[in-house]
Amino acid sequence: MGLNIIEFVEFRGMDTVVVRRESLEIGELVEFMDDCFTALGEAIRRGLFRPVGPAFCRFDSPIAHHVSVEAGFPVAHPLDHAKRIGAEKVLPSSLPAGRTAVATYEGSYDDLHGAWEEFLDDLSDRGYITGEPHWEFYDEGPTPDSTSERYKTTLAIPVLDAEQPTST
Repeated sequence: MGLNIIEFVEFRGMDTVVVRRESLEIGELVEFMDDCFTALGEAIRRGLFRPVGPAFCRFDSPIAHHVSVEAGFPVAHPLDHAKRIGAEKVLPSSLPAGRTAVATYEGSYDDLHGAWEEFLDDLSDRGYITGEPHWEFYDEGPTPDSTSERYKTTLAIPVLDAEQPTST
């Protein structure tokens, strides 16, 4: 179990359909994810969009006491405008294109924070500058036959080499 070898890819970006929260208290993240995916599941049942990949969560700020976050699915065809599903607003969004470091973590969601720390420390030790947003794809999650030690999550974050200039 744990984090695999880091790879670097030219991520092409992708359209997504999400539920978003600004300045969410980190202790409310699990409840947010439950509410979010309940609303997104209903939107799928209504035919509002069709996922073309696994569920994900995008963080637009470093994870601290509060975080700006989106959770949703990649789609081939974005929504043209927001849709209200129960108490949630389902929105069009995207994941950005660019050079991205990725690694796959295998294990419980309870240990994802430690996997992110290991991933970011390794990138820093190798001289990379990381950006935002960062995101995680839930490639293999809970099923009736699975255990949490077998969950697979892809971690992804934009990177620059240490000597590359950043845009302002």
